[in-house]
Amino acid sequence: MNSRLAINDLLRRSFLYPAVLSLLILLSLSSASFAQYGLQFASRDADPEKRTSLNITPDKPVCVSQKLDLSFELSFTPGITDNFGYAFRLVNDKKQNLDMLYDEAKKSFTIVFGDAYTNISVPMLYGDVVNRWVKFHLLLDFTHQTIALYCDYKLVQTSKVSFKENCFNLYFGATTDPYFKSSDVIPMRLRNIALNVDDREKSFWPLNESSGNQALDSISGKKAIVQNEHWLKPKHSSWQLRSNRSFKSWVSAGFDPVHELVYITGQDSIYIYSAKTSALTAVHLSEKHDLLPGSQTIYNPFSDHLYNFYPDEHDIAAYDAQTQHWEKNFNAAPLTAYWQVNKFFSRHDSSLYFMAGYGQLRYKNLVQRYHLATKKWDTVKTAGEHFNPRYLCALGSTSNGDTAYILGGYGSKDGDQLLNPQFYYDLTMYDVKTSTFKKIYTLKEPAEPFVFSNSMVIDKDGKHYYALINPKDQRNTQLQLIKGSLEKPEYELIGSSFPFTFVDVKSMANVYYCDASKVMLAVTLYTDKDANVTDVKIYSINFPPSGIATPEVAAPANTSKKYIVVLAAIGLLVIAFVVYKLRLFRRKTIAQPVERRPAPVETAMPTTTTTVNPAPATPVPTPAIPVITNEYEDITNEQQNRAGAHIYLFGNFEVVASNGENITRLFTPLLKELFLLLCIHSLKYNKGVSPEKLIEILWHTKDTKDAINNRSVNIAKLKSILEKIEDCTLQKEFGYWKLTFDRDKLYIDLDHFLQLFAERTLDNKSINELIAIVQRGPFLPQTSYQWADSFKSEISSLTIDALLKYCQYLSLPDNAERVINICNAIFAFDELNENALQLKCKSLVSLGRHTLAKEAFEKFASKYKEIYAEDYETNYTKMIS
Repeated sequence: MNSRLAINDLLRRSFLYPAVLSLLILLSLSSASFAQYGLQFASRDADPEKRTSLNITPDKPVCVSQKLDLSFELSFTPGITDNFGYAFRLVNDKKQNLDMLYDEAKKSFTIVFGDAYTNISVPMLYGDVVNRWVKFHLLLDFTHQTIALYCDYKLVQTSKVSFKENCFNLYFGATTDPYFKSSDVIPMRLRNIALNVDDREKSFWPLNESSGNQALDSISGKKAIVQNEHWLKPKHSSWQLRSNRSFKSWVSAGFDPVHELVYITGQDSIYIYSAKTSALTAVHLSEKHDLLPGSQTIYNPFSDHLYNFYPDEHDIAAYDAQTQHWEKNFNAAPLTAYWQVNKFFSRHDSSLYFMAGYGQLRYKNLVQRYHLATKKWDTVKTAGEHFNPRYLCALGSTSNGDTAYILGGYGSKDGDQLLNPQFYYDLTMYDVKTSTFKKIYTLKEPAEPFVFSNSMVIDKDGKHYYALINPKDQRNTQLQLIKGSLEKPEYELIGSSFPFTFVDVKSMANVYYCDASKVMLAVTLYTDKDANVTDVKIYSINFPPSGIATPEVAAPANTSKKYIVVLAAIGLLVIAFVVYKLRLFRRKTIAQPVERRPAPVETAMPTTTTTVNPAPATPVPTPAIPVITNEYEDITNEQQNRAGAHIYLFGNFEVVASNGENITRLFTPLLKELFLLLCIHSLKYNKGVSPEKLIEILWHTKDTKDAINNRSVNIAKLKSILEKIEDCTLQKEFGYWKLTFDRDKLYIDLDHFLQLFAERTLDNKSINELIAIVQRGPFLPQTSYQWADSFKSEISSLTIDALLKYCQYLSLPDNAERVINICNAIFAFDELNENALQLKCKSLVSLGRHTLAKEAFEKFASKYKEIYAEDYETNYTKMIS
């Protein structure tokens, strides 16, 4: 029996099941618990022809004898409150329809049969559905001609129907059926569509794709067709470029969090970008407004006004939206003294605050204030801890602006640029009411220094922040989002990085949060002073962002150690019990090939990183029904006779340079472990390894000085070896040593493996490629590194599960030889896999090789007794029956 299913069955039958379930819930809550995948439907926010349709039955209808069981999870699209339209439509050839729609006027989901409402209605307000997944479950009973709707596992109502035919086409969103064609779509997000027919699990579409116009059924591999697709997964892990414009002047940008608008102020126009619609509109000014270098734009959410300020003149200009006119211009100064000044509004005293900044060879630490009612600008006398002069720091304030947090920066103790400037990584709190600075903590200094964007977002929980970081010494660089704690010195990288042109006095970056639309915006500006042109780019990522798991970056949280220890202890007790029960269980039964496939679970998969597109993290793929071809032999021969540079981590470790020279001998045991550590972390985590982590793993017995020296020497040696491979290098990115390479010039079997498992469905070609990879042997069989054990185990599980599922589609004796090869590959990973034994023995018997089948069984039984010190109780006759 598949071990995972056996364990699951044992747990369900044991008294520990409630405890285990609670443990799993706790573990899931300790990580990012809200799974970020699904399909978003374009609705009234798009033209009719651009609205989203999901056709579940594009090839043929689904036919039912007795029962049709349809379930799915639905959430409203944030930011769109006009929610009339269809969720789904079931239609048959007799022109009968069963629809589920949302009626904005009645604020309810309603079931319609034919041209009449049924008595089934679920009252729900926009706020009930927008920030959570609602589980709907529709049961059609054709024996009794009834339908029943469940919402979040509770029965809503039943109703009588009268179907003339039991074969249906199923559409979500816009309907493309010629007779029932409609573009009325609920602005919704959808996932986890399950379809059971006559009490049999038939299809499951998780809708966890990242691209393309097809959604795959994880059970049968069938394809649903999507028109105007908007997949959620990449929107939570990768920044999307929404707008890229150039303006013929110095410009600045401000953000209105209430209406989710970005204001880009220029000399003759104000450009307004809407996060809700992605539209950029221009408002022409009635009079030209000269923007000076160093001036900034800010929106006051408490008064609904837009301002432009120039710190050098201690003055502010308000914008009058009625007359489309700024109330004043500023006088030009030779050079601003306040580049990158930070700012925020406070409701407490109706004032705009400024702090930090740089100009004329000095860093600033003054707190300045502009009182809106009196139009008075003054310098605040502060108390508390000393705040060192700096710029390139991030500032975020609480919702009322009574507290501001300032993170990091670059400056010096007395503000003089020439006297030992340095990077700061402290988090400081400024209390508006008491005008007091208080240092909260200092982050651990990173291996590679970085600075911060001008603003940061304070999470609604009041415990976390989001900010953008980038290196200070690179012009063409990348911005990276981090999420940190306001209480403890820890943070993690979140989402992908994205391009940023950085020159401290020519560029600006800000991050904003749109609560209604549930997106974060990043706005970057770069001004070419010679051409007098400013490039403005607006990026977005769905909230909460995800995509990079980086526990090594964060400083350890002492307060969570006890919690982790308790969970680990409970987990070990549960595992011990399950193993004991499983050993008793496996004595009595022999597994049959599993016909029922479990619904997919969002399992974090390893990701790949190269100079070409990395493979995103995805759930374990399900093999599609294969078309058996001779590709296997071709792919195997190609791999065994591979020319050019390649690195094999499956089977014997082997490295061949670009000129064909085998350079494996150059890797001493230490260099080999260093290389494998960097290679695996670069491919799996898209990150690499920090210098501190390298020392912790490889040189933890040496003192700090010797460890750093050993690290530097061996990285230099490894770089020298890798020079023999074209476009394969070690380099630092955000303080992490990372392996980068060109897939066109270097083949790494682990990279290929991870690319295969980045796909939702393994087709025939993919399975062939997988077999070709693992035929060399298991992953790193001759190594024993504690840091690699969990990854090796994960690779084994993925390989075995995929190959066993694939074998279910191979009939005997036509594919017996192939099944035998696959089973031999499985045995390389798990020599006591009972599924593989049974498949191999049956295949050999189908070919008439009874002696070989009996020998394979006896060899297995002997090994079983050697490991478990007990006889294998299943006999050969039962095995092959």
